[in-house]
Amino acid sequence: MPDANRVLSLLGSSGNSPELDALFQELKTIRRPELDPADRDVYTDFVLIRRQGLELGFIDEPFFRAEAPEKRRRNGSGLMMYQAYFYNQLGDILPFPDKLPFGLDWSDQRESVRRKIDPFALTRRSYIKDAWELPAFNLSIEYAKQDGNLFTLVCQLPYDPWPEDGRLQPSLTPKDWLGLFGSSLTSPELRDRLEPLNITEVIETCDDAHEIDFRIQCGLVLIFTKRSNLTLPGTPLSRSTDMVLGSVTFLGSRQRDARQWAGELPLGLTFEDSPVSIAEKVGRPPDKRHDDRIVGSAFWRLDGYDLHVQYSTVENYVTEISLMAPGYRR
Repeated sequence: MPDANRVLSLLGSSGNSPELDALFQELKTIRRPELDPADRDVYTDFVLIRRQGLELGFIDEPFFRAEAPEKRRRNGSGLMMYQAYFYNQLGDILPFPDKLPFGLDWSDQRESVRRKIDPFALTRRSYIKDAWELPAFNLSIEYAKQDGNLFTLVCQLPYDPWPEDGRLQPSLTPKDWLGLFGSSLTSPELRDRLEPLNITEVIETCDDAHEIDFRIQCGLVLIFTKRSNLTLPGTPLSRSTDMVLGSVTFLGSRQRDARQWAGELPLGLTFEDSPVSIAEKVGRPPDKRHDDRIVGSAFWRLDGYDLHVQYSTVENYVTEISLMAPGYRR
């Protein structure tokens, strides 16, 4: 049985490399990573070896590298190993039986884990899990609810960001966006303020005018809703059934395959913030919060707008930030 460091040394390896084939043989599994050629929206595959407490994640390498869609390959030769999961007991998955990295042991608890890993880390973000940026990969650790012992380790390579070449982004502040709430799809002001983005061209080609997608250009999504769904002050300039801007979402790097939004965010928030630091910057706990094992979100009803922040509960950083007009609903 290979130890964890041997497994981790293969992060970044091609899915059909001799080194990975040797690892699979050592693990005594005939399973090999592959993508379904009929489903072009799926870029990952996973190989779980239950009796060894180990799961390996594979990804289409051109997708991982943020290459153009036409370069993204749909066969095994384009896959790359980018994740390794080490499990303690989880249902019918047995504990990983060999040495863990950094001298960790399944009996370790949060404080002893931090003492062992912090000296090697560039950063640590802590919430339900602990997450570190390490020189070779990112590490996330979950602790058992029953006894607080080490429960799972997730080691993964971070996605490459989209290159700056090709960015098209308007120069708008959070206050500017609030001023555009209630603008119709055909508003000349909205069209002009969004330059160099061409909203008219997108409207003409999109299937759903409710959602205008500029993810690849600059990590921006505009949501339109009926004017009657908003409770904006002043006299409406449009009919209650007209579609108007009700929400704007800013995306972090590779969230929904986006180029990260590089403009100003509300309340000094950044995509590097943790689930803890966002509440500190807003100045009070959220009105609503929901967390699961993968994703969490927090919601505030603020003066003149609503704020919704989505974050990873695996790596503990912000992935999406949405401003919403008062009363907004789709």
